[in-house]
Amino acid sequence: MLNLIRFVSSYSHTTKLVRFYKGVDGLKTGFTEGAGYCLTATAQKSNMRLIATVMGEESSTTRNAEVTSMLDYGFAQYKAEQILKKENVLAKIEVDKGKSKYVEIIPKNDINVVMKKTDKLGKITYDLKLDTLKAPIKQGDEIGTLYIKQDGKDLNQVKVTITKDLKKATFLELFFRYFTDITTGSVKF
Repeated sequence: MLNLIRFVSSYSHTTKLVRFYKGVDGLKTGFTEGAGYCLTATAQKSNMRLIATVMGEESSTTRNAEVTSMLDYGFAQYKAEQILKKENVLAKIEVDKGKSKYVEIIPKNDINVVMKKTDKLGKITYDLKLDTLKAPIKQGDEIGTLYIKQDGKDLNQVKVTITKDLKKATFLELFFRYFTDITTGSVKF
């Protein structure tokens, strides 16, 4: 029974940041003779997540205060600027033998840039490199990469996918599409 009481007392003491620091949603605490009191905490405010780690502290109180100070500094000095949402359509591409003739390409994740609050976002450019697209393709399949630059310098890259599943067209569907393209003048000979 004594061990259970010690565990409950220790558990409630080490999770103070989760309860008292707005935005903290995860942490790992520890203590060893060699490493001292250690703590890694994650916190999120708006669209920015910070991770703070301290090691070798003399007490759990100092450990918590140091991480709190680090998180306060990070959230006060930095911001995450969203430059793309995962719903943003990057391109509309023709797909060989797809039930639909075209698919819309989107990033698999939101794209954020972390920067000092006093800095301005530079000129953002994109370079989309796609694999060879051939039906069937499922939403979520990685079909290429979007390379992102800020002021001409590499900034980030993200995999891209399609907005909805694309099944393979049947022979008849392809025949009627080709026939329609011929009669409307979409196909040049």
